[in-house]
Amino acid sequence: MFEVGDVVVHPVHGAGVVIGFKKFEALGDLGRYYSIKVLSQSDTNIMVPIQAAEKVGVRYAISPTDLRKVWEVLYSIPEELPDQHKTRYKILNDKLSTGNIFKIAEALRDMASRKRDNNFTQKGRQIYDKTLQLLASEVAACKHIAVTAAEDMIRHKLGEAFPVH
Repeated sequence: MFEVGDVVVHPVHGAGVVIGFKKFEALGDLGRYYSIKVLSQSDTNIMVPIQAAEKVGVRYAISPTDLRKVWEVLYSIPEELPDQHKTRYKILNDKLSTGNIFKIAEALRDMASRKRDNNFTQKGRQIYDKTLQLLASEVAACKHIAVTAAEDMIRHKLGEAFPVH
């Protein structure tokens, strides 16, 4: 069970801080919920049923040791993404839906490689921005910095890994 003040990660919303517990009645059932303030969206709090938090994929944010592994993923050789949009988006969304920080870093790395060649559709750009936001929120939580600073840090590392020709 998480405590108030714990930094956690929701697989869809990214990193946040547990700010309290609430009781709500939904569909006739009274349940207890975590109230989580999302780091990347200062005006957003999400409610996660305590009993379902593990099933939903809520977990503690990564450690500094794991962050070094994230940087290694960003610098590693990218996987070639398929040219067909639907197949590419499915692969990327499957990685994102795991909530696994290393899969998210892989997705961002692979898209950054593709971005270098200006190969983004509007939908691809949306997925890229969402992936960057998810990764940045967890980096920010790990390093105790602002999400925008974490985004800049990630962009810098990707720029080193995939220089624009």
